[in-house]
Amino acid sequence: MVSSSENPKLVSAIDKLSQLLRFVIEDNKTEKILISKEIIFLKNYIDLQKLRFEEGEVSVQFNVKGEYDKQKIEPGLFIPFVENAFKYGTEPEKSTKIDIEFNLLKADSVQFEIKNKEMMTSTNGIGTGIETTKKRLKLIYPNKHNLKITNADYFIVHLTIQT
Repeated sequence: MVSSSENPKLVSAIDKLSQLLRFVIEDNKTEKILISKEIIFLKNYIDLQKLRFEEGEVSVQFNVKGEYDKQKIEPGLFIPFVENAFKYGTEPEKSTKIDIEFNLLKADSVQFEIKNKEMMTSTNGIGTGIETTKKRLKLIYPNKHNLKITNADYFIVHLTIQT
């Protein structure tokens, strides 16, 4: 058994992993979920990812605007963008920053933005998760979403979903 006093980071990581698995197995059974559950899932994923890096190497600014968190959305639409930010936008021993913002000010929409400086020069594999997400958005939210991806100095994803 892991002692919380001897290894608090490991205990926390196991708890976060447990919450991620619970979300994938139990909470994803329904067609749509509350955005608040999706946000908790993303925060747990980010916390686990940050464990791979030294203190201060990766800074994640996670902002939620608004207090309305009752919008229901299809689960798993945002995770490919967060995964890519860590996979392609971080490198060990380099300082990186990832900005994530949810705008929940309107009861009938969810706005999501993620911004990071893409560092990796090899982009093999980029796009699989994003392409799948684009297809899912077209099927689930036809004419009810707007996805804009820019890749200049920064890789920026802006997604608005009408709920």
